[in-house]
Amino acid sequence: MLINDPHYEEGMYVYTAIFGGINDKLRYRARQKKEISFLAFTDNDKGGLGRKKKRWLMQPPVFYLENARRKARAHKILAHQLFKNAQYTLWVDGCLKVIENDMEALVEKHLSDADICVFKHKRRKCVYEEVNACIQQNKDEPQVMLTQVERYRREGYPENNGLAETTAVLRRHNSTTALFNELWWKELVEGSLRDQLSFDYVAWKLGIKYNVFPGTCMHSPYFKWYRH
Repeated sequence: MLINDPHYEEGMYVYTAIFGGINDKLRYRARQKKEISFLAFTDNDKGGLGRKKKRWLMQPPVFYLENARRKARAHKILAHQLFKNAQYTLWVDGCLKVIENDMEALVEKHLSDADICVFKHKRRKCVYEEVNACIQQNKDEPQVMLTQVERYRREGYPENNGLAETTAVLRRHNSTTALFNELWWKELVEGSLRDQLSFDYVAWKLGIKYNVFPGTCMHSPYFKWYRH
């Protein structure tokens, strides 16, 4: 295990990463079971790194990149490198609070026949729609995103193949998800930092099925959404 957490050596980790000047707040449900470890990677040491803040164990960055958003994405994606002994991890963006108390039931329900579970995008249904929206909203360099998606098209990646929303990512830790994570990160290193552009492509490329949470990130039985 890479993370220095003396309280819990294996099992389930809920984690997030907040870097730079983002104003996301750490939130948790007061009645959350104590055997679930909550970790927050951050470069803000006001709360004291290595200490607990609102149940979250504050951790310094493990991956050091100059771009704060890309650094957060590295922690989000490379879960298998962060948590060497974990059985499961649940990534949550800083805009989400976990309100589900029974993580075992969450795993049993949504990872019974898959190793990954995310939200289905609430508005768009494929990466080809997503890239146009990202360009219109100035989410990243247009040519970088277009070049990446056109490569997917040349490889035969189909239209209307679904689109994940990765505000929450539940993963079983095994060799399959480790391979998925590595290829997903490779796409971000070589292409756009918009991880939703590459998630479904990587799943298609590896032949990996994933499950989806009910509802949307804004209206979910498991999470409460807050505006950034």
